[in-house]
Amino acid sequence: MKQRKLQALAVSLGLCGLCSALPAGAATVGRVVAVGEDGNSYYQVTCGDGGVASVVVSGSRQEVCIYADHLGRSCRADWTVDNAAAYACRTAPPRNLAP
Repeated sequence: MKQRKLQALAVSLGLCGLCSALPAGAATVGRVVAVGEDGNSYYQVTCGDGGVASVVVSGSRQEVCIYADHLGRSCRADWTVDNAAAYACRTAPPRNLAP
C-alpha cells in the first residue's frame, strides 16, 4: 500500500514538472499546410498566436528542419512534421497582439 502511494506521488510530481516546463505564453500549433515538394517536402506552420515557421523534410538525409526567425535553422532526424511544428510554436517568443 505504501509503495502505491509513493508511485502515485512520483507520477503526480512528474506530470506537474512537465506542465511547469512549458512557458506560460507558449503558443500551440494552429495549422500545418503542405506547400510543395521537389525532392523535399515543405510545410507552412501557423501558430495559435499568429506566428509562422516553415518545416522541411529532407528526402536525401531523412531529417526534419525548422526555419523560423527565433530558431534560425534547426534540424533533427527523430522529429516528425507535427513534432517540429509544435517545437517551433512552443519555443517562439510571446507575440504582442494588439488589444
